[in-house]
Amino acid sequence: TLDLLEARFGRPRGWLSPGMAQTDDSLRLLRVHGIEFDHDWMIDDRPVWLETPAGPIVGLPYTLALNDVTTYVVEHQPDGSLADRTLRSLAVLRREAEHHPLVMPIGLHPHVMGVAHRIEEVERIVAAVTEHDDVRACRSSEIHDWFTAQVPPP
Repeated sequence: TLDLLEARFGRPRGWLSPGMAQTDDSLRLLRVHGIEFDHDWMIDDRPVWLETPAGPIVGLPYTLALNDVTTYVVEHQPDGSLADRTLRSLAVLRREAEHHPLVMPIGLHPHVMGVAHRIEEVERIVAAVTEHDDVRACRSSEIHDWFTAQVPPP
């Protein structure tokens, strides 16, 4: 899989399994094949080092609470619910981040949010994240690089 992805897009640095369907050996296999970070373990709001027999790998935050599949496909919540959850979470996490940096992952999938009746909701979420000087939207690899520059592997 990694070779196919590399041929098309470049070598991936991180991983999120489809449906977070990892096994007890997944982290070791990912590390053996050069993956630097993983989102599969529902890490809360801060990266952590995870030990594997092949060496450490960074566990990056991922969430089901701020995830469109959970909100709309599983829980069948009304449109606007994800934006409401995200904005309320952002307010709390901004206060908590005054003491230490936090990560607030938002799980968006094109087949759920990329539909006409939810585009304005995505725009509300993006506006809320980008309107604050103390909040930064970034890619997983940027979070990994920021974390590993400050916290050496065990």
